[in-house]
Amino acid sequence: MTLPAGRAQPYIGPRPYGWRDRSVFCGRARRMILDIRDKWTASRIVAVYGPAGSGKSSLLHAGIIPAIDVDSVELLPVGRVALGPGAAAPAQGLGNVHACSLLSYWCPKKSAAQLRNLTLTDYLRGVSRPKDKYGDNVTILAAIDQFEELFTAYPSHWKQRGVFLDQLFTALDELPELHVLILLREEHLADLLAYEKDLLKRHYERQRLLPLTRDEAREAIVGPLDGHGRFFATGLDERLATELSTIYYDDSLGSLAPVPTDTVEPMRLQTVCVTCWDQLPGNLRQIEAHHLPRIGEARTDLYAWYRRRTEAAAADLSMPAATLRRWIAAAFVDQGGGARYALRGPAATRGMPNRILTALVHHQVLAAHHHLGCLWYGLNHSLLVAPAQRAAAAEQGVSHPMDRHLLAAEDAWLQGAVEAARHRCELGLDIVPETVAAGDLHALLGLMAEVEGVDDQAARHYRIALGQAEAAGDKFRQSGMLTALGTLAAGVARHDAVGRAQAGSDRYGEAVRLHTRAVELSPDDPTPIRALGACLAEAGRPQEALAAYRRSLAIDPDSFEALLECAKALDAIADYPQALQAAESAAALAPDHVVAKEVRRLQDDLRKRLSRQA
Repeated sequence: MTLPAGRAQPYIGPRPYGWRDRSVFCGRARRMILDIRDKWTASRIVAVYGPAGSGKSSLLHAGIIPAIDVDSVELLPVGRVALGPGAAAPAQGLGNVHACSLLSYWCPKKSAAQLRNLTLTDYLRGVSRPKDKYGDNVTILAAIDQFEELFTAYPSHWKQRGVFLDQLFTALDELPELHVLILLREEHLADLLAYEKDLLKRHYERQRLLPLTRDEAREAIVGPLDGHGRFFATGLDERLATELSTIYYDDSLGSLAPVPTDTVEPMRLQTVCVTCWDQLPGNLRQIEAHHLPRIGEARTDLYAWYRRRTEAAAADLSMPAATLRRWIAAAFVDQGGGARYALRGPAATRGMPNRILTALVHHQVLAAHHHLGCLWYGLNHSLLVAPAQRAAAAEQGVSHPMDRHLLAAEDAWLQGAVEAARHRCELGLDIVPETVAAGDLHALLGLMAEVEGVDDQAARHYRIALGQAEAAGDKFRQSGMLTALGTLAAGVARHDAVGRAQAGSDRYGEAVRLHTRAVELSPDDPTPIRALGACLAEAGRPQEALAAYRRSLAIDPDSFEALLECAKALDAIADYPQALQAAESAAALAPDHVVAKEVRRLQDDLRKRLSRQA
């Protein structure tokens, strides 16, 4: 028997569950999920706390949020109170760093300059919200993940912690419709309780999240297989849960001693289950004991998973796995052994073409996050830091070169210190020869100028970077810089009165030409193809835009962006049945509840048009 076509993998691997994983999120009791949801909507502030790795983020994204009727409330994007792992304290540029970080999640396309002095209350009051049937403001639900960062990040800015909490309490007092859910590690609950007097004034509740029990682990093992045509042999799920509940301690004699427990770490369960699934024969139905991977110490299992995934990504990229692993460690682990973010540049990221990022996201090694108007990448989970370091150290050869000025500039920008970031780029250009590295610095300067709205300056830096890539014969960087220039030209046309009146204006023509050149240089990269499609759609050429998006889907069939834009292009040419089908496919891949809600609105509009057409 062949497995059903088009089925997503049931196990997600060692990373937190997200919105799109909600259908395979199993193990946590439904009553507990609904209980936390009800507390969130009834109380003003609720704290969910538990040990590291107990699955708090997964519970929020794949359990609690899907249980909310998002059409009856205003559910804000999940936020955090630090601007990213491994980042230094901001040297300048921000008012309250914690408030700015939270706002950067609530409105990710805004720059640091737009968020600098905005308070939480100012933002929430300025957002237009729907009214309920009685004319009152709808409930606002705000969730803050990894709230322990308030007490661990930016130690030199410790005074800002109290100021941030004052802002949060003020927002709760002045906006009675606001309800806040915070998730934090158990060891930092005492830090939060220092503010218990203020919390109790605002209908505060808390709930502890424990590790998975063996029964919950069995449900998490068996539940995701529903509809996949496979099942475990009798008793095998119980055996697997028992083995996963065994932990190993160093017996001080050079060996690991097994110790049985009654709980299971979710990340360990996910690592073992996805490893098992990856190794199963394609036509297998019943999973037997000999199909299970050898279960060892948790860190060893995670390391083995990391090596397999980086090996697969390297094979897709036709590059040595050793080179890839050394670059990952250099780009995403700081000198202190902590996780860090890397900015996706217009053409390259930390010295590597952006196609490498795409492959690592596909293989679940990296994840992308929007901050301060740009896209940033980091390891999919902080637990991957140790495997990344270990794997890089095991490889022979020199560590991947990393331009320190580019790295320092990105770190400064992530903290909102725009002038400091620009200064570090300029310092690098003073000493870096006219090479690809200098082009990457110019590309970053161009991106910063674009985010700040200085289009002519952005175009100048992009063209210099393009010249450097052409001199080096680097087609990937050339394609990326042409895409950046094309997007910039389309943006200018969008705001030009003539461009709006005449879709085929010279400005849009230049943008299409730049995007077309980018696709010619990198025909197998879906990113420039999608950018061409977006430009053609803006230029009033939906048929050509549709062809571009379909071409990108042939390369990357799981692109939410391409599926959604296909639906819009089909809508523009009045092919409503096909548009609705594309929108339904996009809805299944929506990255979060915010865009999922937008897709549902599009689906409703398309159904209305279909009914009128009938």
